[in-house]
Amino acid sequence: MAIYSAVYWRKRQRLMARYVIGPDVLDIGYAAVPNPHLRHFHTVGLDTEKAPAPSGYAEEVAGDATKLDSALPGRRFNTIVCGEFIEHVENPYEFLRGLHPFLAEGGRVVLSTPNPLGFPQVVCEAFGIRRFFYNPGHRHGFLPRWMVRVLEVAGFTVLAVRAVGLNLVYLAPPCPKFMSHQLVYVAEPGVAGAKE
Repeated sequence: MAIYSAVYWRKRQRLMARYVIGPDVLDIGYAAVPNPHLRHFHTVGLDTEKAPAPSGYAEEVAGDATKLDSALPGRRFNTIVCGEFIEHVENPYEFLRGLHPFLAEGGRVVLSTPNPLGFPQVVCEAFGIRRFFYNPGHRHGFLPRWMVRVLEVAGFTVLAVRAVGLNLVYLAPPCPKFMSHQLVYVAEPGVAGAKE
């Protein structure tokens, strides 16, 4: 179970949208909380099921993000967004490598994932608490330096790593990256090394 305030969720979505380039955007795993800041692009939402309410996206596709060839054959996007998705994937390297053919020239990936060092996860870890921030759907937890490494090994250059902030009940105050509950990673194809 994880506790996310609406304020925190909106802040993460705004931060991710700031790094999106268009006009064509793919939002993987969008159905639970479509990003309203992506509606002015030609955004395709891909999830195993459709959103319970209209997303406002140009297209909604039901499909498996680990099998993009069958879900979106021949399509290319300027940005692929993966908000709180990579931690659910059994093989993150294979998944990330599979994004390359779907990126247009000059395209990028914008993804977010929980930070195991962030507050309050570190408190739960210190006391062995499994009731909170221990989602049964998560297959991985990515320390910030290692998420950069995963992206690099998968053939990306990391352009930026941004902190969303502390996840407090009704607040989302800024904080250093290592303390942020969630982090946003911006990457482009290539292996020139991480940039900040």
